[in-house]
Amino acid sequence: MSIFRISTLISAVLAVSLFSASLSAMPFAPVIDEFWVVKNGSENFRDSFSDGNLPASGPEDGITTSGNTYSVQGSAGFTSESGGKLTMTPSLGTPTLITGSTADTFMGARRIRSTDSGSSAHLGSGDSFEIHGLFDLTSIPMVSGQQFGIRASDRSSTNGASDVAQLTVIKSSISGNVGIRFGDLDFVADTSETAGFLSIESFLATAVQVELIISKEASTDIVDASFILYDATSAIIHSATLDNINNVTLQAVDLYNGEDYTRPQFMATDTGVNIPEPGSLAVFSLGLLGLGYMRRRKTV
Repeated sequence: MSIFRISTLISAVLAVSLFSASLSAMPFAPVIDEFWVVKNGSENFRDSFSDGNLPASGPEDGITTSGNTYSVQGSAGFTSESGGKLTMTPSLGTPTLITGSTADTFMGARRIRSTDSGSSAHLGSGDSFEIHGLFDLTSIPMVSGQQFGIRASDRSSTNGASDVAQLTVIKSSISGNVGIRFGDLDFVADTSETAGFLSIESFLATAVQVELIISKEASTDIVDASFILYDATSAIIHSATLDNINNVTLQAVDLYNGEDYTRPQFMATDTGVNIPEPGSLAVFSLGLLGLGYMRRRKTV
């Protein structure tokens, strides 16, 4: 075989590989089925994403002064709400704000009324609460930087509060496993630190949904995290509680540092997608030409 035909064959193989990779690079698009809050033992909010209107819309429309349930970030990332499911595309969100994060883009929706002192929605330090998010496992993180989950946030630009407790489904940058991570974000110190991580790789063949839960007992600042995995019949196949001790500070994850509220939130992040360089596209074109040349030679 001539050197030209060998190089042409190599180019063709590279082209096919690039084309196959581009076809398999589907967007990371996590799906949330329900988002709800329990306060002092009673449910006081639930969004089942059934009205077909994207956030900031929600079940409290018309009650808040803004006319919306949520304050949203990365609004372009909310791409579809139908059939009781909200599909998110976090690559269309806004740039992340924590330095050193493996994620590039962020999107999220925070319940507005939880800061209203005296309202049923208010989550004060004296209250017990549970924040729940039920997600499909149809689109799971494939690379470090992709994640979806829930938050309890006391972050405020007016009083210096900065803490965010975050529970997410994420791909570990260390082990490469998909798992549940409980973390502590501080937007003043500009840090993102892990308290607990549990792999769920062994359950992914049968698990179809995951319920994430951030909870707090009354009259304490310390928050806990747990999760439940469900199969296609909605039966529980696994559940666990995560460690809530920050691995860096060795202190329990807490909220309410100078304020008396926390905001429930659901969110997702994504990382940059590798687009073929112009040189790679040239190789792709050369490969296609090579395939055509070889086919022509074969039929002559």
